[in-house]
Amino acid sequence: MSIHEEDIVKSISINIIGTANVVKYCEKYNVKLIHISTDYVYPSNATNVKEDDGLLPFNNYGWSKLGAESSVQMYKNSLILRLSFLPKPFPFPKAFNNIVRNVDYIDDVAKNILSVLDEFGVMNIGSDNIKNMYELALETNSEVEPMEDDIQSAKEKSITLNIDKLKKVKRL
Repeated sequence: MSIHEEDIVKSISINIIGTANVVKYCEKYNVKLIHISTDYVYPSNATNVKEDDGLLPFNNYGWSKLGAESSVQMYKNSLILRLSFLPKPFPFPKAFNNIVRNVDYIDDVAKNILSVLDEFGVMNIGSDNIKNMYELALETNSEVEPMEDDIQSAKEKSITLNIDKLKKVKRL
């Protein structure tokens, strides 16, 4: 995440301009584009946020992904996936016990992506379970230690996605 704060030119070049270039080629060759975005495009402290709820990123990474989404939205043969995921096993020595998310591990997210490839528009993909990051980390890393983030920062990072659209597609 720090690169987006430290080098905005690189962030813009990769996420915004790079994505816009991919959109142009997909349109030229009439190829469906599946764009991986992030839950960081939603406002801080967003809970049960739906795909059509308002967007207001709280850091440069979120802004760069929203910029990318803007070009993808213009191309109707596309699917934007707003993800919340982690590598498996949890790779860090500590995890926040006061930041709540419905994050999923990458292997589960990959399965969900495969089930929505025929969809269009925007779709949230996350876990059915809302947990603090420490609880989630313990599932795959028994050595992880809890830590607390300050309240303001925790509010900015506590985002929960409404995944009703994903559930509906998976039931079909």
